[in-house]
Amino acid sequence: MSEQSTPRNTEAAAPVHDVAVLGGGSFGTAMAKVLGENGHRVHFWMRGKAQAEEIRSTRINSR
Repeated sequence: MSEQSTPRNTEAAAPVHDVAVLGGGSFGTAMAKVLGENGHRVHFWMRGKAQAEEIRSTRINSR
């Protein structure tokens, strides 16, 4: 008699973290996007207020 097993989902839910990303350049924006898409709370810090407002309102980094 052969033994058969049903695959189980043993992967636990990943913990959610508060993450700060410093810098609104291309790399910082990419990191913030990936972290946010993976369920983390992202605090995105950048030097220029105008750039922060643009990203907040359009969700696009034109820089």
